[in-house]
Amino acid sequence: MFDSNTDLNKVATNDLFTEILKRYVDDPNGMPRMGTAPLEAFMLALSLTPVANVEVVIRNDQGHVLMTYRGDADFTGWHFPGGLISFGENIENSCKRVAFKEVKSDVNNFQVIGIINNSDLEKDKRHYKGHPFSNHFIAIVVTCDLIGDFEESDKEKFFNPTNDMPIGILPCHVPVWQILQVGNPVSVINY
Repeated sequence: MFDSNTDLNKVATNDLFTEILKRYVDDPNGMPRMGTAPLEAFMLALSLTPVANVEVVIRNDQGHVLMTYRGDADFTGWHFPGGLISFGENIENSCKRVAFKEVKSDVNNFQVIGIINNSDLEKDKRHYKGHPFSNHFIAIVVTCDLIGDFEESDKEKFFNPTNDMPIGILPCHVPVWQILQVGNPVSVINY
């Protein structure tokens, strides 16, 4: 069905993307960035379409899971390593990249244990580098095994997934903990 408002929004969005990318081509080092994308384009994309990310649940030999403590302007609390899946990247390579980037560790033995569909745009207001946004994300929760030793610190600790959730877990990571509690091969949670 034809919707003139939607079609007009698409034209306006395409014009905005074009403007952002033209400015980027003219001055590629002058724009704030998210990964390889101009930050404005990244934020606009977040407002238009769901994004896919991985939540990486790293297990040690005892089956405990690694969480990191984040305390910055955007988030404060315990969370699982995670990140957006890069264009053209498969889930396994995304998990490897995230694990190495966030906790300097190698991982293997990957298993998808859950999918989180966060489509409540008002429930989970977020910020990225001080820019507020409400987003719709599809998180693929993947367990994997730690390769080698890992030394815990105040900001990187293993938790027993059969116990209660750590105090101070980020609200957006509560569903990941819930998936660990369910124990089914794949759980889908609408958050």
